[in-house]
Amino acid sequence: TIDSLPTTPTTKPGFMITLKFHHILSQLLPLSPQHIPKIIPFLDEFLQALALFPTPSAQYHALNHLPDFSIQLLLKRLSLYQKIPILQIQTIYSKLYHQIKDDLPTLTYDKIKKACIKIGMSL
Repeated sequence: TIDSLPTTPTTKPGFMITLKFHHILSQLLPLSPQHIPKIIPFLDEFLQALALFPTPSAQYHALNHLPDFSIQLLLKRLSLYQKIPILQIQTIYSKLYHQIKDDLPTLTYDKIKKACIKIGMSL
């Protein structure tokens, strides 16, 4: 069943499923942007798992494997951390957002840099 699939991006099989999912989303959502709010739970699941990666470098490496559109959606979600009502999640997102923003000038992942610029995250 679908419930038994490894979907956490912190495992190799789970990360592969996550990549496939985001590649499909990146093809469909630009054509139907009104459906973006429906995938927020999946974005949140990925971001919370991303926070479990052991180092910022590992987080950036994982994020950089996603399609450009997904990176933009995830970064936009992080940028809205102040509007998230659950304090624990708000704290996780704030930390990730500020970490990326602080590392942006020296970040070696061009896809992440381009996504930051696209959503208006400044250097």
